[in-house]
Amino acid sequence: MFFFAVFSLLTVNSVKADEVNINSLEREGPISSKIQNFQGIRNFRELGDGTNSFRVKFPAGSYDPMSMQKRSLQYGGMNFRYKPGGLYKESCSIVQYYVRFPSDFDFVKGGKLPGLFGGEGNTGGKIPNGSDGFSVRILWTKDGKGQIYAYLPSSKKWGTGLAKNTWTFSRGQWTKVTMLVQLNSPNHTDGKIRLWIGGEKVAELANVVFRNNENLLINGLLFSTFFGGNNSSFAPRTDQYIDFKNVMISKNISPEMRCSDD
Repeated sequence: MFFFAVFSLLTVNSVKADEVNINSLEREGPISSKIQNFQGIRNFRELGDGTNSFRVKFPAGSYDPMSMQKRSLQYGGMNFRYKPGGLYKESCSIVQYYVRFPSDFDFVKGGKLPGLFGGEGNTGGKIPNGSDGFSVRILWTKDGKGQIYAYLPSSKKWGTGLAKNTWTFSRGQWTKVTMLVQLNSPNHTDGKIRLWIGGEKVAELANVVFRNNENLLINGLLFSTFFGGNNSSFAPRTDQYIDFKNVMISKNISPEMRCSDD
């Protein structure tokens, strides 16, 4: 079980750029092999409430970071890939975290929440070919409706929405999100995704195909949160924020929430 404590290693107040050189922020040994493609650190703030909770800011007008970067505008949210131990390779993993939308949060049209990735961690319209990578994240949509958002070999122009509108995120309270991803055996349609919201199972997906190559495995946490969508219709009109705590990646959380090969 890997508890996520990367943020304690970062001196955020001294960082003014969105792109971070992780090596320059080390305090407890090398972590550069564990974290990749860090964007938006300026939007991070520890809450200082005695827990490991933190807040991610979304400036007014911000949406998909790639689109904002092309326009030389400030990113909203925060994105990076985290590999526990630097060499994490599993056919089944569970990601769990708590998320809190403030009581006046504007969901607009939707946005992303963290999940898992393998290989290149395909996102941003890069459709997987079965051997290069994949990603599975959580999506909020209009009015807080939720769904699973996966980049799979069967995806078309963008990622595939799964288990649509099977739950609704509440404002003003912590919600526990737990997602299990079991990769398919190559040349078989036996992949699985299970999702629990607040401890209640809301999705059980079978016959999911992630890969056609046994060397493609789950490599870690894809911490990805932003508004969008790749156009300004997804952008909030005022500054927004989301709180997170107790982010972890594991193979065995409880008798129900566990990988069958554990």
